Amino acid sequence: YKRQLVQEAHKRGMKIVMDAVFNHTGREFFAFEDIMEKGEKSKYLDWYYIEKFPLESERGEIPNYKCFGYYGGMPKLNLKNPEVEKFFTDVACYWIKECDIDGWRMDVGDEISHYFWKNFRRAVKAVKKDMLIIGEIWHYAGDFLEGDEWDTVMNYDAFMEPLTWFLTGMEKHSDEAKPQLKGSVKDFEDSMRHYMASFQTSQLLCAMNELSNHDHSRFMTRTNEKVGRAATLGTAAAEEGIKPAVFREAVVVQMTWPGAPTIYYGCLLYTSPS
Repeated sequence: YKRQLVQEAHKRGMKIVMDAVFNHTGREFFAFEDIMEKGEKSKYLDWYYIEKFPLESERGEIPNYKCFGYYGGMPKLNLKNPEVEKFFTDVACYWIKECDIDGWRMDVGDEISHYFWKNFRRAVKAVKKDMLIIGEIWHYAGDFLEGDEWDTVMNYDAFMEPLTWFLTGMEKHSDEAKPQLKGSVKDFEDSMRHYMASFQTSQLLCAMNELSNHDHSRFMTRTNEKVGRAATLGTAAAEEGIKPAVFREAVVVQMTWPGAPTIYYGCLLYTSPS
């Protein structure tokens, strides 16, 4: 059924890019569960960075193993271990062979070594030459875009952030407002020129151009220009004072700008006949 789904998508001119997290796992992952059960006798002990036993794990406690975001529920993988590197690279290749997917989007890719990505690229491109590799990174990505690691990135620097500041004057998490940037053509143009210059043309044309995703406030919410998150303002504030017309402006730019426009879930906007 999985392969059939991809085949039907291909018939309709669609490409399937899967999401992968190779930087860390959950505590429910078989290798970490084995460590929790067997302790220092676990054969997976070197799959993670364990400092001591017993493992501290609950939210609010300081974990005694490396993890993502200092949260014990996401223990960090030791990809320097050849066994771990091979396991996850094989996983990536499996889905290409099994379902003929078209790409991988790699979560927190900048926290994984260049050594891993070079080997990863060779492996997946050997299976499917035109396989797309998109890395998640929130800062300068040039070191990963030299032709032997990623193909492109989630485009924060040269799309989401400059456009958000220009149309709303808001930071992408709604944590800060800079009214002086709203409507400033010069700041928008300068940012776009500066950050787009760090891409090769081929990388820019397939960059992941988003207005919103699971890590940020929604763009529609940013149009209300309220500083703060749901934890402080409450969830109802996200819908107060929003400006659909500004959102439409953003979508027009997204759908016409160089890159791959990427819609998070989607949103239906309509105008009442009255």
